[in-house]
Amino acid sequence: MIFQILSEIYLMKIENADFSGHDLAQAMFLPESLTKRFIAVLEAEGYVEISAKAQSGLGRHLELTALGTLKVEQIISESVDTSSQEMKSQDASAFFAQS
Repeated sequence: MIFQILSEIYLMKIENADFSGHDLAQAMFLPESLTKRFIAVLEAEGYVEISAKAQSGLGRHLELTALGTLKVEQIISESVDTSSQEMKSQDASAFFAQS
């Protein structure tokens, strides 16, 4: 779940969209109380920062920190590597099945 939340914020960063906790709750179909707790954990871990310039609570702007961005990119990279290895194994199996 945490990776999905980080990914959602990451996608909004790529699109240069203003993204709040309310937006996150709606995008993830999560209750606002649970979203607040997830945001608090991510902020404490240093993955997310919350803008102080906006409203209070879930209305405030969310942004990935450099550490948060690095974490998402690392997980994506690991997923691609794993998928690539699976494809190579399947290709090898198909090759030997033809022999």
